[in-house]
Amino acid sequence: MVLGIWSFLLIIVANVVCGNDDESLEIPGCIDLDALPNNLAKLENDQIAKLRCLCSSSKRMDMYGQLGVSIMCIYGSRLEDVRQSMLAVNEANRTIHRISINHMAIDETFNETFIDFPLHELQQFEIRSCHGSPVNLSYLIPTTTSLKSLTEITVEDCQLEEMPSELLKRSYNLKVLNLRKNKIIHIKKYELEEVAKSVRR
Repeated sequence: MVLGIWSFLLIIVANVVCGNDDESLEIPGCIDLDALPNNLAKLENDQIAKLRCLCSSSKRMDMYGQLGVSIMCIYGSRLEDVRQSMLAVNEANRTIHRISINHMAIDETFNETFIDFPLHELQQFEIRSCHGSPVNLSYLIPTTTSLKSLTEITVEDCQLEEMPSELLKRSYNLKVLNLRKNKIIHIKKYELEEVAKSVRR
């Protein structure tokens, strides 16, 4: 039963993130999604248990002419797993283009997870179905970091209580903002203006 659930999750991840490209990554410390066997029955139970955060090619070149990296953290992942995967990508001198986090417990250290990493080429940020402390996205990424490449932000079903206005101010090329299933009750006029500015740029 457990294997069936993992197989289902990884098939979805592979289809969404990787497509059919056979090119794989070599990033020590981050499991290469493209290198996993199609038949997960070939993996041992302890190997399956380690499938938390996975890396794959983003299919887009970074400013140095290398393929960027997508990090996908699935059910059972912890904040430390996210941080370790980002550290592995950084130490491999690769660029993070996409971060996707699913079904993760959030605590007060969430906003510290991303502080030490260069995310100026981050294009997509997704976090879905989290639980624990409400997410505060406004200060998720250091205010000195340019987010000119960020085009998509998804925070879905994560107890978000207010618009991430500080984050939106620095998202100069935002095209998609998804805040479904959160706890935002009131939206101030200036917050809508920030969204409009970001989307229009």
